[in-house]
Amino acid sequence: PAPDTWRGLSSYGLGMLASVLALVLPAPASSIASLVACATLLPLLPVHSGFVATLSGLPGNLPAFLALLLPMVGFHDLQVLLPTLSGTVLRTLAILALAGAVYGSLRALIQSRPLPRLAYAALAFFSMLWWYIADTATSPVSATIYLSAVGLATSGLLLAWFAIRARYGDVDLRALGGMAYPMPRFSTLLALLALAALGMPPFGVFSGFLGMLLLPTFAPSGPFAIIMLVWLTASWYQIELVQQLVFGQARIEVRYEDLRRTEFMSLVLLLFLLLVLGTAPSRLFESNAPIPPVSSASQGDTWTR
Repeated sequence: PAPDTWRGLSSYGLGMLASVLALVLPAPASSIASLVACATLLPLLPVHSGFVATLSGLPGNLPAFLALLLPMVGFHDLQVLLPTLSGTVLRTLAILALAGAVYGSLRALIQSRPLPRLAYAALAFFSMLWWYIADTATSPVSATIYLSAVGLATSGLLLAWFAIRARYGDVDLRALGGMAYPMPRFSTLLALLALAALGMPPFGVFSGFLGMLLLPTFAPSGPFAIIMLVWLTASWYQIELVQQLVFGQARIEVRYEDLRRTEFMSLVLLLFLLLVLGTAPSRLFESNAPIPPVSSASQGDTWTR
């Protein structure tokens, strides 16, 4: 719709303006301007509209590529900015992230079309990453794994829906169903991608998030209950997507056609990458764990020796 497009353009326009201001303004104003630009790429309420419009409005397979690229660019810039952010800014980011996680989750619940649903679901999961970074003032390796896995899972679900859209057009979810038997390859891969996207093991979203929670820099607090509620809500709208398309009522008037070889291989590759992210980084968690500070007493003993 036109209002969503205009909101998306205004969001990215604000991000571009903020990037220019970051080059000319003195610190700390330049850091705030850079942070606004980061929030348009790695979506954060209230400048998330550009990301949502990108995933739900751009033609072809471009949204599946940008669903990973844009958040990675924003995340890289956020890592550079993180040491310069004050405690007040971090607390503000944590509040915005919690609001964005709840907002994205609720918006995903009420969507009847897959593209807006996937866009708002990605907003909710990226907001969870914003909250963790703001709450702990750290960006560990497991956060990079989580970010990559969320982007890959979103890209996979988008590609799966684009394969359906190429056959039947941009239809409502309720117009299709019963694909389990006539389209077994599509049904299997869609179910696995949905499980990966909502954070089930052994895929990367689960291992990345669990790795962040197990680090000593994180301490559970009251807002963490909201994050867990958002995570549980994802199990509803992601599984409902699979239930409708795979196990819903078959349509007699629909001519079912399973995935072609190129479509099948692209989705298998994304699932393989998600599995690698979920199973390979256990050694990274150990090697990148923060080193506890050495106490003054132990330093004195060492100097004495």
